Amino acid sequence: MRILTILTSLALVSSAAGEQFWIEYNASCGLFPEECGWNRLAMGGGAERSLEGGVLTLDGLASTDIVDDYDIVHPIDLAPGESFVMQWRLRVDEVPGFMDPAVAAWSEGYGRILLSYSESAIYSDLERIWIANFEPHVFHDYRLVSEDLLSYTLSIDGSVVYTGQMVSPSYTQASGGAIRQWGGGVGQFGSMSRLEWFRNPPQLC
Repeated sequence: MRILTILTSLALVSSAAGEQFWIEYNASCGLFPEECGWNRLAMGGGAERSLEGGVLTLDGLASTDIVDDYDIVHPIDLAPGESFVMQWRLRVDEVPGFMDPAVAAWSEGYGRILLSYSESAIYSDLERIWIANFEPHVFHDYRLVSEDLLSYTLSIDGSVVYTGQMVSPSYTQASGGAIRQWGGGVGQFGSMSRLEWFRNPPQLC
């Protein structure tokens, strides 16, 4: 069971002008993601959820059958010199098994990435390698940047920790544009994690 998955499928079309963030979920709004335009997939009863103090807690420790994912569709358009940027603030409280919370991104015809969390490290599933360690049980700011949707750089709390390759190509289709998804239910372990926000700002030069 995976408790935080941010899954992004990217399509190359124009963005609307004037948006501070193309995609954003901020738990401080006091609403669950599906109340903010996200789609929810809940199986096995879904995770036990709570919103308190600007934090969304997803607790799936009760069963490895729990799935609780959220996705949204939004287009992107990378012009020459621009980069795709994805940011999130996350705390992993408990992962009894190997790994469970995850962040993913993909684009039809481009690359795919899947980063899974233990309580203190990140594993790149598609590259099959542990790529970073972090202080456990506290919030961290994560930032993933890709200039070509084929390679990426991951930073934690402002420091670059890894540069790697997306697995290419991805043939997953995203009707209407780019998909961002996060939640739980891909791994085989229970976990508890807390999210403050997820942002996909306009591409940066």
